[in-house]
Parts: sequence; C-alpha cells; structure tokens
Amino acid sequence: MSRVRQLSLAAALVLLCLGGCSDGLSGISSAPDVSSVDVIETDLRDATAVLAAYEEATNRRDFAAIDRLLDADFECIPAPPDFPWNSLEPWGRDVELAITASFFDPSFQCPCGLPAIESVTIDLVLMSIEASSNDETRLLSSLAGQVRLLPLDPSALGWSFDVRLAFELIRRGEFWRIRTIEEIAPVGRPGARPSAAAAFARTPPDPRDDLPPLPRAPQWCVVRALYAP
Repeated sequence: MSRVRQLSLAAALVLLCLGGCSDGLSGISSAPDVSSVDVIETDLRDATAVLAAYEEATNRRDFAAIDRLLDADFECIPAPPDFPWNSLEPWGRDVELAITASFFDPSFQCPCGLPAIESVTIDLVLMSIEASSNDETRLLSSLAGQVRLLPLDPSALGWSFDVRLAFELIRRGEFWRIRTIEEIAPVGRPGARPSAAAAFARTPPDPRDDLPPLPRAPQWCVVRALYAP
C-alpha cells in the first residue's frame, strides 16, 4: 500500500465522525471529461493569476487545467502532523493528478470505503508574496472550502476547511507553473487549528441552504490522501 494512502489517526477520526460509509458505489477512477465553452487560461505571466486559475480549475473540476498548471517537478508537502504517528510523506505530480482525478470523479470508488465526492468548492485568498528571484516566487494563501460526499442526503456528509497553503512557482519559458504546494500549520503548536466557527464563516456559501454545515477536517492533505487510488 502506498504511504500516501496509509490512514493516519486524524483520518481514522474523520471516518468515525462520518458514522459509516456507503458501499453501493461502483466505477473506476478516470480524469473527468470537462466540456466547456470557456477554457481556463493557464499560460500566465502574472504569478498571482496562477492562484485564480487553480481556484477556478478546482471549482469547475477542470482536470486538464490542473494538469497544465502543475510543473513537471511538482511536489505536495502536507502540514506537520498533530501527533508524531499521524504523518504523511510528500508526494509528486503523478500522485497529485491521481488524487485530483479522484476528487473530480463522482464514480470513483475510494480504497478506504468512503463515498465518492459530489462537489468541491474552494476560495483562495492571497496573503503575501515572497519573490526569491525573477524565475521563482512563493505565494502564501489561505484556503477555505468544503467537500461534499455522495450520496447527497440531509446528513450532508463531508468536510469544511480553513488552512494556509504556500504555492512555490517557477517560470518555465514565459509562463509560471506550480512547483510546490505546501500546507502550512497555523501559528502555535504544529497541529493547532482555527476554530470551527471561523472555518464555517469562511466556507464558500452552498446554494443548498437547507443543508447543515459540514464538520471540520483535521487537515486538507489528510483528506486528499484518503482519495489516492
């Protein structure tokens, strides 16, 4: 089993909070067929525009756009663990794209038994820019969002998020590409998390207002790792 897919303690707690999983799902993982008149621009000369493109591609489930935005040497770095035994190893481009395809595919059968993902919504806000050279830059951002699972019912299974991500960009020719996405632990102890109330306040509104708010996830990367095929 891949180290990325090993369930950490936090992931196990998430499973317990969900109170069970649907076993009636079937299907295979594949990159979704995104058909849209508007193509997301990914050849960008403005580094800050990369964040907007990544956000739009995620919200529109545009796998091809994510693929174009990620550098050939891409790496995802999870935040420091809440506990020493609750850790994830960094993963590369192939695993990141596999997880993204799983997130975007409502027919995906999760290896850990969780339901497929019905919707993903994120809101990226640029916090600061640290330019190290003309060809490299680091963008610190906040990410608020929510993931809802199938089957969609009044229990509103899923998670909400409010984390910090550092995007390290590298210029390839004329355009910026995402070389690293690093999940940053908030100020305080490595595993400290903002309040659930703050997370709900920053979660993008859901058009289905009759659904209750989603529980808070332990870490963005922990939940993503659960959907590694």
